[in-house]
Amino acid sequence: MLENYYEKSDVDKEIENYPKEKLIDIVENGYDIELMEAAFQELSYIDEDYALTKGMEFLRNDVFDAYFQACIFDFIYKLDREKVLDCILSRTADIDFYLFKDILTTITYTTYEALMKMKNYKSYLNYLFEQYNKYSADEKNEMKDLLNEFLQEFHLEALWKN
Repeated sequence: MLENYYEKSDVDKEIENYPKEKLIDIVENGYDIELMEAAFQELSYIDEDYALTKGMEFLRNDVFDAYFQACIFDFIYKLDREKVLDCILSRTADIDFYLFKDILTTITYTTYEALMKMKNYKSYLNYLFEQYNKYSADEKNEMKDLLNEFLQEFHLEALWKN
């Protein structure tokens, strides 16, 4: 019965009208990845605690693909930047190239002052540097402009040679 409620075409419907319990059910039971993303986004507005906890679980455990993880990162980063970045630090899996670019993009919109106030900002930067060094020359070249913007925003040009 529930499967009929969550058809793929539901992504096009007004998911913001779904009750919270149904949104959680979609996220917990993984009916469809697009529907999960839409439900998760809505939950990030109406139940920040659940979204933050579940989102960090997805990121920490490398659940689904990099696109899904990037969406989750974007939804929860605004809820608690430090907790989300701490979660990224706790991953055992390397960060996929797509997710890495999304993280750099998202962090670039954080102000310099806000990043420097984070207690683990040096650990975050070191982790990003370590991940960056794992990418191929072609991947590094593909994100050259993004990386330069990131380095300029946080005054890191001298520390992080690309």
